Amino acid sequence: APRNMIGAAAGLTLPLDTKFVTEWFACFQKHANGCGEQALSSIIWAISCLNIKPPLSFWSVFCNCLEKNAPLSAQSISVIFWACARMQLNPPAFLVNSLGEIAASHRFGDVRGQGLANIIWSLSKLQIYPTSDFMQHWYSRFLALNDMNPRELNAVVWAFGRLDLKPSHEVVNHCIVQSLKARGRFTLRQLASVMRSLTKLSSSMRSHDNVYLLAEAGIPLFPSADLLSLVAYLDALARLGLKPNPGILKEWVKELKKRDVDVESKRAIESSLQNMGIRPKS
Repeated sequence: APRNMIGAAAGLTLPLDTKFVTEWFACFQKHANGCGEQALSSIIWAISCLNIKPPLSFWSVFCNCLEKNAPLSAQSISVIFWACARMQLNPPAFLVNSLGEIAASHRFGDVRGQGLANIIWSLSKLQIYPTSDFMQHWYSRFLALNDMNPRELNAVVWAFGRLDLKPSHEVVNHCIVQSLKARGRFTLRQLASVMRSLTKLSSSMRSHDNVYLLAEAGIPLFPSADLLSLVAYLDALARLGLKPNPGILKEWVKELKKRDVDVESKRAIESSLQNMGIRPKS
């Protein structure tokens, strides 16, 4: 079956030659009508993972088959949008046009963190701006999740900023609390990325008490971080408008002294310190 062949190749990250890919697309178009929702979402996931650019003839048949299987589950939709974003393909028009209906039908109920993150990240990459009604349902599901990992949280917070969304204080605080819960799984670079993205969501992050705890979560990550991660963390602190407690800076400086600091990094560090109202020392 087309799904099994391409899925196995993606799962094993096997390199595929042009002849195989051409024959596979021909096989899919021949058997496409027998593919259900799950098979179709698996196929588009595999194609995107293998970095294969599908021909227009495939995309036309694929979109028609999807529409015949509508309404799709929110999980399948998240996979399809994610794959489209990765391959820089316009998603099927019927899916874009039905986003409001998808939200209203409460199909988010069974979506886990990865699926929810994929949906909002994909919309931001594709520059598809969701309606406020869609986002209210999305936020509602997001607030019900308590086990998101660093990659998912990074994708969510980044997408909020990219789409110029202004989520409520409750939603922003949930991002911070979830990041704190997952802090043992973060790298310093990931933590810095979340902190920096948070700056686009609220005019004053200092109104969120937990943001100070999030900054302190970086301390145990300093020893294993590279120079660029240490610099990115300090930059994120400055952008958040936080003047860290002396303990954070003491540990940060201790780790920085173990690194060979290049001229460009030194300038970035000095700029961050100045933005925090701290006079840099040589």
